[in-house]
Amino acid sequence: MAGAQALLPRSGDWTLRPFEATRVAPVWIGIGIAFAYLLLDAVVFNLFGLAVGLHIRGVPFYETLFWWLELLNAAILAYLPTATAYLRRGAARDLRELRPLLRCNDTEFATLLRRTTCAASWQLTCAGVLGGMLFAAMVFLDPGFWIGERPSPSSALFVWTFARSALTGWLAGHALVTEIHVTWAYASIGRTLPEVDLLDIRPLRPFARKGQHSAFRWIALSILVSFYWLAPNTGRTNPFLLIVILLLVALSFVLPALGLHLRIREAKRVEIERLHREIRQQRQTTLAAPATGGGRLADLISYRDLVDRAFEWPWDTPTLLRVALYMSLGVGSWLGGALVERALAIVLG
Repeated sequence: MAGAQALLPRSGDWTLRPFEATRVAPVWIGIGIAFAYLLLDAVVFNLFGLAVGLHIRGVPFYETLFWWLELLNAAILAYLPTATAYLRRGAARDLRELRPLLRCNDTEFATLLRRTTCAASWQLTCAGVLGGMLFAAMVFLDPGFWIGERPSPSSALFVWTFARSALTGWLAGHALVTEIHVTWAYASIGRTLPEVDLLDIRPLRPFARKGQHSAFRWIALSILVSFYWLAPNTGRTNPFLLIVILLLVALSFVLPALGLHLRIREAKRVEIERLHREIRQQRQTTLAAPATGGGRLADLISYRDLVDRAFEWPWDTPTLLRVALYMSLGVGSWLGGALVERALAIVLG
């Protein structure tokens, strides 16, 4: 993966600067972001009198709900840019593996890499603003967002929660638009491949790998979000978030291979039409000289049938099973969280 990082052009996304400044694995940068948020969270709580040391209202921090809610908030804030960094590095690795099929020189490859991994600045800004506004609106509009009554908008707790939600939405918008941009680029690359070997799709594995890894990243995010169900008062927007994430899983898995699927179908059509012409010509030869032309006619028919049966998608059975497992884990985490929330509601009255 270090080689992929060396290939990457500088992104216009400032949230990825910590990942671009070093060749350290993104997961370690993400852990650092999470710890930085938790430290800032503790400073803000103490600075504005919401906590004294590690005590909130006289109760140790670890004995309240805040400890795991803040850990969860930190994990999600760190996860979004970390997942985006892995997405870009994976795309660079895939393009390097696909380069023999792309038939491009160094300059063309650098342009393709930049076009694939770098979303436009205006797209990032629009997605960030929209995501920040939507997430910030939940602080006002979703009654399940707060444990107990919603504090005054002028209170330090409300302002801090509002700022954190807006930042989470900004990061989510960047992650979403980058995923869409990269996924669409894969579809375009697959659709315009100069040549496809219908009898050996192993060189096309990067298209399947991209969909599989993106599905895993979004499912992992859905599992993180599902932990909010364990709070006494669950946000009403949680089911909507689940639907959006599962839709993203499906699209990020299928779309990278869709362009390639169309390219394979086109290559099959062209090859089968060519074989049909040869078969017709060879049939005339065979009818004129049965002793010499029959073997080649049989070979052409066998080859045509082989091409006709060629698989039109880059996935294999293990890949499909893994993605199905990812989705079942994601849905299962949400169902489990909902059942726990229901049980707590019954027990607590």
